[in-house]
Amino acid sequence: SNSSTSFTDVESSSGVTWVTSITPSSSSSKILITAYIGSNNYQSSTEGDQRGNIEMLGDINGAGYSTLSGVYKTGGYAYAGGSYGVSIGDATPFVFLWTPNTTSQCNVKFRFKPLGNNGTMDVVATTSPNPLQINSCNLLEVSG
Repeated sequence: SNSSTSFTDVESSSGVTWVTSITPSSSSSKILITAYIGSNNYQSSTEGDQRGNIEMLGDINGAGYSTLSGVYKTGGYAYAGGSYGVSIGDATPFVFLWTPNTTSQCNVKFRFKPLGNNGTMDVVATTSPNPLQINSCNLLEVSG
C-alpha cells in the first residue's frame, strides 16, 4: 500500500521487491515482456481522485534500474463529485520489446504511487481472491 507521492516498488511479500529475471543466450536477443498489474485506488477526500501511476523498470546485472515504459495511469476520477471514499480496481497490461544487448541477467520490476494528494494505492504481486490483484510478468527471449 502506498499513500505517498513517491514511487514504491511492487512487493512479492512484505519488504521483498517483486523481480522477474531472464538471462539471454545471445547479446543480439531481445526480451518480450508481457505483464498484467492489478491495482486498487482509494481516495477519501473531496478531491475525488482515485487514480494511480504504475511504471515498469529494467536492470542489467545489478547496474541499476531505469524506466522501460512510460508511466501508466490507473483508476478513475470523480469529476462531478459524489464518489468520494470509494475504491476503484483497475488492471494495467504491459507489452514491451526490450533490447538489452547483453548476455547478463536482465531484471524487471514495477513501481506505483497514487496520483492524488490524499489517495492510497495498493498493488500486490501475489495470488489474491481479488482477480484484479493477480499479477503476472513473463519474459521471453526473442532471437535477434
